[in-house]
Amino acid sequence: MYLKFCGFTQEADVREAVQHDVQAIGFITYPKSARYVDLAQLQKLSSLVPQTIDRVAVTVNATMAQLESMIEQTAINTIQFHGNESIEMIQSVKNRYPDIQLFKAIPADEKLQTHIERYGSVVDRLLIDTPSTTFGGTGEVFDWRTLDTLSTSNYLVAGGINSDNVEQLIQDYPNIAGVDMASGIEKAKGQKDHDKMAYIAKVLKGE
Repeated sequence: MYLKFCGFTQEADVREAVQHDVQAIGFITYPKSARYVDLAQLQKLSSLVPQTIDRVAVTVNATMAQLESMIEQTAINTIQFHGNESIEMIQSVKNRYPDIQLFKAIPADEKLQTHIERYGSVVDRLLIDTPSTTFGGTGEVFDWRTLDTLSTSNYLVAGGINSDNVEQLIQDYPNIAGVDMASGIEKAKGQKDHDKMAYIAKVLKGE
């Protein structure tokens, strides 16, 4: 199962995370986020992640120029679109940077299945998150029963997942592609809890 730890702002936390069996480490490039990192921080932090782990820049309605800077000046290999990006915008990034993975976050609302069908063929991974007017980061769980009627299980689940509920999610939805966690592995916003990261990594490995 694909495990993505997200929202890193500190070098020590990145160094700790890479010691666990994670598939991706994410960095928030949205200036309004409490976990925001600028281009210089993104350069430094992403360089600490080995090539065997995906390095994800989480973006919200970024311009092509901003995406170019991230892709060309840092060690990231994945762009996660978390805003209102159009299919055309995402396709243009895909055409320009075919070696870069593209993720798209979509809210677990009444348009969820429509968005899955719309974006599914354009991106490498979909991520289902709790609906929010602030583009994620709520730390709140959505009603997982929303997942029952979907036409695919090829997505990551985000939104309020933590050490108290991750086992239940995996037990109830064993076919999901993975989980994405930020607040659930923290002691404060942007400050990771190393014990929580270790525990969750063990749970997803079935230990």
